[in-house]
Amino acid sequence: MSTGRLWGYPFITTPDLTMFFRRKKNPDEHRYYLLPGQGRGNRRKRKQQFFWACIAGAIVAILVGAAMWLVNNPPR
Repeated sequence: MSTGRLWGYPFITTPDLTMFFRRKKNPDEHRYYLLPGQGRGNRRKRKQQFFWACIAGAIVAILVGAAMWLVNNPPR
């Protein structure tokens, strides 16, 4: 990305297209190692937590939506 000046104010020009298509220089930089407890069991537990969090979020959204609807459209 190059910078320049326009009427005395700094501005940022569009980035080079090569920036988007370039590969990372060192793929080992982002490598990580699993510690005990971070394997399949942890992945399964996180997946289950995510599932139940989505279910709870849907239930809360339905309850809040129903409450808003009842406030704006009271039963006759």
